[in-house]
Amino acid sequence: MSVQEVLLAVDLDKYHDLFTPIAPDSLAIALVEGNAVVKQVGDATACTQILSSDDLTDGVFERHSRDIHSYQYETVAQVVVCFRATDHSCSAALIDSLAHCIQTEVSLNAELTEMTDELTSRYEELNLVFQDKDDRDNVSNTDRQLNEIVVNSHHYLQVSFCIMLLNNQNLHFESITDDVHAPLIRSLSDIAKPINAWLQENPGSHVYNNGLEHELSVSSELRSLRHIITPITFGNDNNVTGFLLVGRPQSESIFTNSDKNLLEVMAQKASKIVRTTYDDLTGLLWRAPFELNVEQAVANSKPPPNRDGLLVIDIDRMQVVNEAYGHDAGDALLRLVGKKLDSLINNGDIIARIGGDQFGVLVNGSQSLNVHRIAARIVDGINTLEFSWRGETVEVSASAGITLLSSESGQAAHALAEAELACSSAKEAGGGRFEIFNSDDSQLVERHAQMHQVSVIQHALKNERFVLYAQPIVPLADPDREPHAEILIRLLDDDGNIVPPGAFLPAAERYNLMPSIDRWVVSRTLKAVTEHAASAPENRLVITINLSGQSLSDTGFIDFIRHCLDQYKPRPGSICFEVTETAAIRDLTLAEAFMTELRSRGVSFALDDFGTGLSSFSYLQKLPLDALKIDGSFVRDIMNDPVAATMVQAINDVGHAMGLVTIAEFVTDKDIASKLTTFGIDYGQGFALAKPMPVEAFLASFDTPSRWESAL
Repeated sequence: MSVQEVLLAVDLDKYHDLFTPIAPDSLAIALVEGNAVVKQVGDATACTQILSSDDLTDGVFERHSRDIHSYQYETVAQVVVCFRATDHSCSAALIDSLAHCIQTEVSLNAELTEMTDELTSRYEELNLVFQDKDDRDNVSNTDRQLNEIVVNSHHYLQVSFCIMLLNNQNLHFESITDDVHAPLIRSLSDIAKPINAWLQENPGSHVYNNGLEHELSVSSELRSLRHIITPITFGNDNNVTGFLLVGRPQSESIFTNSDKNLLEVMAQKASKIVRTTYDDLTGLLWRAPFELNVEQAVANSKPPPNRDGLLVIDIDRMQVVNEAYGHDAGDALLRLVGKKLDSLINNGDIIARIGGDQFGVLVNGSQSLNVHRIAARIVDGINTLEFSWRGETVEVSASAGITLLSSESGQAAHALAEAELACSSAKEAGGGRFEIFNSDDSQLVERHAQMHQVSVIQHALKNERFVLYAQPIVPLADPDREPHAEILIRLLDDDGNIVPPGAFLPAAERYNLMPSIDRWVVSRTLKAVTEHAASAPENRLVITINLSGQSLSDTGFIDFIRHCLDQYKPRPGSICFEVTETAAIRDLTLAEAFMTELRSRGVSFALDDFGTGLSSFSYLQKLPLDALKIDGSFVRDIMNDPVAATMVQAINDVGHAMGLVTIAEFVTDKDIASKLTTFGIDYGQGFALAKPMPVEAFLASFDTPSRWESAL
């Protein structure tokens, strides 16, 4: 704001109204800058005459002047008071007080104006910051968002150029108004790495207003300009991945702290955008933006022989590296593999880290033969990597899977699933090799179907599409014994049809979804059983629930069961967990601790599929069990296979000797049921005794067990 604008803002009327009663002979008050009247109040004619007259010796008029100042300026102006000359002229002290009041207002107006300008500037900066939306969920707009930051910073700061270089991601954005800086911009690409390294050692923004040379040797043109250089950081350690650079000639205004702060904010926004698109550890693309590129390649698919190829690369034995040397070693290996992959692909190909130890490569417009060659080059390149950790050499190899993209590839997830299946096939064949997805390969097709079931299972868990069934476990020798029932799970498809467990449980086991399913089954079963017990407390029913080996090894699963037991408070002895023999012997110590704690809470345990292990009897005494379920592969043959009958008798005898209840599975006809009764087997389970039914129907019919109990 100019001096005149500050003076015009003074309200002279109020001073005139206050001053006239004290000094009745006063005619006018004026603010004068130089020789010009900026503002006046009172008798304008007399004021003009008095101010324009150099000779006031006739005694008719008087004029008194006082200088006023503001901390922003030197002498601003004069306060001039005009009087009619009398014997009672105003005292000098009164005029000094008037000038002081006006000076105070001038200073306050100037300060308020400066604050307003500053707030306006801050508002414009905030508007600039927020108009560059870092939409962290929309990875498809990454380049556009970064370019907007450059363009808007250039426009707001009124610089000759603004450049963003992201060295690790090979990205370059610029906004230029002065062509004279083209050589500088070309040279910056060559020294991007040294600038990154220098900023890592010299953190923060750097403002150079006098063209001073700094520690980094850059082009002489940059040293001759006013410029700000601000790092863009990346990853948990805030490593410098690039920088924002703005510049203007020496003849233009200097950069302020406000300019530096604004550029830092824009650099932070760029960092956030980069983090949502690129992996912190390797600097490669994340899976989500990679899938967008795959989908675009599918949409623009080429006919043979120029079809794009999709590779999935998996580091072999990565878990061994993590367990033997720690996750720091695993991270170092992932970084090394990422750099190696980047050096092995062709220009135009896209590489990403798509999982824990998985990488993806989109091979652009290559013939299938070239895709094979690239896959071989990648696998061979990783297999020959030299990786050492704290003096120890670690052997590295990788497996790769290939699928060729076409208009029939569908969504990116489908194409990636095909390549992942081929990669898994290569790993199962020993690793260090690649495989090509072939839709005619029955094993790959089966695996592909299982991967489809993964999304079906996840949908069912989220939308309550699972249902519980119960199959009675019927007393054989003593009909008055407490009845049991095993909880079974089914899935409802979109049409409401029942999907049997054999259609989805193998996929759940392969892709580690069993703990989620077990949690669902445990909580829903305890809820149903507790509600039934509240309405029929006299019924003595034991419900058995299957637990997978994955759940046994899940460290948080026992906490979940504790929570459910505390929440529903089932009758002690009414809940029995079934654990397969294979799962139990996988980690005897873990299984024993798991069972011991829950048995102290009133839960019993049955060992399922007993007899299929190679050393069943040797470890039986180590587990705190309550029941043995004899594997159905022995039970179904007891009528025509003496060895099977002997095995069933032996298991029953050992079980009883240890105080365990024995249960025979797969009772398919009444003859088998009668034979088991003669053996002294306690319970039988199978279609000849009772078929599975919805758990609600089972609990409703429990009062009349003859509905489902077979006549033996």
